[in-house]
Amino acid sequence: MIRDTILVADDIQMDRLILAQLFSADFKILQAKNGQEVLQQLEENHDKIAVILLDVIMPKMSGLEVLKQLKTRGETKNIPVIFITGDSDDARMIRKAYDMGVAEIISKPIEKYSTERRVLNIINLYNEKYMLAQTNQLQEKRINKTNEIIIATIATMVETRAGDDDTGQHIGNIKTYTKILLEYLNGTAPSFSWTPTKMQEIVLASSLHDIGKILIPESILLKPAQLNAEEFEQMKKHTIYGCKVLRGLKNIAEDTFYTYS
Repeated sequence: MIRDTILVADDIQMDRLILAQLFSADFKILQAKNGQEVLQQLEENHDKIAVILLDVIMPKMSGLEVLKQLKTRGETKNIPVIFITGDSDDARMIRKAYDMGVAEIISKPIEKYSTERRVLNIINLYNEKYMLAQTNQLQEKRINKTNEIIIATIATMVETRAGDDDTGQHIGNIKTYTKILLEYLNGTAPSFSWTPTKMQEIVLASSLHDIGKILIPESILLKPAQLNAEEFEQMKKHTIYGCKVLRGLKNIAEDTFYTYS
């Protein structure tokens, strides 16, 4: 959704009108005369607001108090806040405002041209930052999906070479059992605590549990009779071979995935 709205918050009506007039040609304008109204407007319009022009001194809730509230709201983290203040000499307030995440501070009385440029620059900067974050998330999802396909293909090739006539079901069963175990154990001990993303990585990694078999000779791997002692010792080495193969997969998988494999 396009953010096409500016929220102007000031307890002095004339100041609100001056700021609104500067941007009304290009943006929809919402107004608030105190901090509580700011939070109410954000509750209803947070996905439309491009920037908040926030007076520092207001009744019921000051600009700093509003800023503190905004820090706890995830849906407003991409909305820049610009302080409007008549006390630009208050170094302590300015330092605190920047420490709390204010994007810019503009002094009263409002100077038309510089205020317009500074506000528009902030909006453009945050829009570019937001779009970059969205692009990175999309690229990360595509990369993860590609990696999943590659890993699933490798796992299927290994199981097929091992002579499993029902490869897909076998791998699917292993992943299902792993998921059930993780869900059962999650949170039962400090070392058994995983986020949904980590659990998904572990489940995917489980599909490569037999990847070392790809280096076992077919004469042993596909032998219809019982393995002799020497052959059995060779078969047991598939775990060691698996570690070697997984080292080569580090370029297509996250370090956490490699750890769980």
